[in-house]
Amino acid sequence: MNPGERTAVEGVDRDALRPGDERIRHRVDDIDDVGQLMRYALAAQLARLERYGISQNAVARGTGSAPAKITGSLRGPTTNAVSPSRATSREPVALTGDWLRNLDRTLVALAPDTESLGGLNSLGIRLRGLARNDNLPAHLPAGWTWEILQDDADTEFAVLVQASALLSLFMPVEHARRSSSELRQKYKKKIHAIAERLALIGGAPPTPRNIDALVLLGSLTKYAYDADLGDLIGDALRTSPLGFRHWRVLTQLVHLCEDNLSSSSHLKGWVIRLLTDAEELRRRSVCPGRSLDLELAVVIPRSWSPPEDDWVRELLIARATDPGSTIRERGTAALGLWQRTLVQNPLHRSDDAQARCVGAVESELRELVRWFRAQAAGARMAGGLRWTAATLEAVLDAGTPVCNTWPTPDPEDESWFAVVRAAADSLDSQEIPERIRQPTKALFLHLLLQNAVVQRRRAVDTLLSGGWTGAIVHALEHVLEHEKEQSWLRVRALFAIGFLQRRDNTVARILVQAGKEAYAALAAGPTDARITELHAVLFAIGDCFGAGFGARDRGNLKTVRTGTAVILRELAIGDLTRGDERYYPVSRALAYLLTFTAQDRRAGRTDASEELLEAMRDHPDEVTREFCEWALQYRFGPDGRVRSLLHAADTDT
Repeated sequence: MNPGERTAVEGVDRDALRPGDERIRHRVDDIDDVGQLMRYALAAQLARLERYGISQNAVARGTGSAPAKITGSLRGPTTNAVSPSRATSREPVALTGDWLRNLDRTLVALAPDTESLGGLNSLGIRLRGLARNDNLPAHLPAGWTWEILQDDADTEFAVLVQASALLSLFMPVEHARRSSSELRQKYKKKIHAIAERLALIGGAPPTPRNIDALVLLGSLTKYAYDADLGDLIGDALRTSPLGFRHWRVLTQLVHLCEDNLSSSSHLKGWVIRLLTDAEELRRRSVCPGRSLDLELAVVIPRSWSPPEDDWVRELLIARATDPGSTIRERGTAALGLWQRTLVQNPLHRSDDAQARCVGAVESELRELVRWFRAQAAGARMAGGLRWTAATLEAVLDAGTPVCNTWPTPDPEDESWFAVVRAAADSLDSQEIPERIRQPTKALFLHLLLQNAVVQRRRAVDTLLSGGWTGAIVHALEHVLEHEKEQSWLRVRALFAIGFLQRRDNTVARILVQAGKEAYAALAAGPTDARITELHAVLFAIGDCFGAGFGARDRGNLKTVRTGTAVILRELAIGDLTRGDERYYPVSRALAYLLTFTAQDRRAGRTDASEELLEAMRDHPDEVTREFCEWALQYRFGPDGRVRSLLHAADTDT
């Protein structure tokens, strides 16, 4: 439990059923079922409130609704009662934006000191996209919109509010099938200013707020696209140190346009050109194995890459077979190709051409399974490649787009699998209510075993929104303590810790230890896997303790900085990352960490982040040098205070 959380009520029988209390045991057996994920997150938050004596009935009263509406929100479509007399109260309640925002307000108001409550609407946006007015992060009275847009957006929250205000004007016009050209012209200057700031916010560590910024930017681009806005996003991808995250903007944009591709024909060439340059952008990326470009490729419409000239298929196969690709990229490419093929060619349709297309891709992927296994043969540390082959074969055999059940590997060759299972079972001993324990374990397994990266991130997002992150971190610690060989698995555990945004002493200790182990392993002998693992540690520290431009718990940030000080200094000024180009991703991750964990100067002393960024200005890697120059230019003010990255937009204008 995080410091500052409320103390649980003594003597409460935590899982006892009270009279009239209809508790629903939840399940997550399909990682692609957004409804299951949303209901789990709500149930998990309600369970947290119950630990402090706040019942579901109290939440219902806070929302101004009957208790049955809360119960209906938790009920899936297959659990309706068969009794006609109770059918009305037993029907599931749609988790719309308006209702989710109402729940968010109530949950936070009832337990204001409890972290990680609320955010259900934000989770809904990340899982479902932003296609409806009632999903907007900020919902404003219509009469306020025009006045709000006159003000300058000089804080992150002001930027998000103004972006929501702009979208609230464009969405009704589109739904009414009217031209939005007049709105685009009227607000062109404001749109570009907000877009630039959304891009900066979205490049920072991945809190829900920062991810929302990228979703908003993708939505705004759909309605207000012009050459200047396209250049802004394209330039961010090509030149910004944090541009790798802007692939999300394009993925969101393509999702939003897929129902009306005729109106988005002007976007086709722009998106395709950026994907064509993806390999070069990947080589210059601060996070080259992140695979966000592949996520965009997977959602490219069939009409943009038809079977007779399926360049997306070629791109995905090329990445899956590239010896320089990470396990993350290979899994994303291979499983993404299969998922894309089934979505575009449903097996239930009796179309010979579609059947031939599915058959051809299946044959190609089965050959890829054999190739993966041949590449991994005899290499004990290649468990990730064997596991990718196993899960790919499983979905091919089942004819399903996503793996929801796990093949059982040979226990003699894959002892890591037993470690993951033991870590999941350790959740049974954590104080997780029984009715959400099994779905919590299922989501935990997805964040380590799922090779389809979009679905793996869905699991992380859902667990974060549910709020039982302390238990998840302890289970991830079990993996890091007991599995030392399989770097790909350790990388996934570290990635999850960074995204879970928990900044307590346990996380600080885990990341310090992981940093020491990764550095020692790399110093003993360089391998691509060890380089990737050290990169992952540095990014996890930046993502977790750098979120919000400085962690709220300064004590634990100090623990991390002190515990890794020697390593960070050696990486910044020593020879390890300055000779072999394979080490350059490590120096880039270091620049990322230093940028987002920077602290104000105190008593005239330069902060260690500023000092080391200065020392890396002569780094032989051009990307590292440019990142350090960028950070030093915008991050530190003349008075020694650390500034928001929004200052970069203010300086440019």
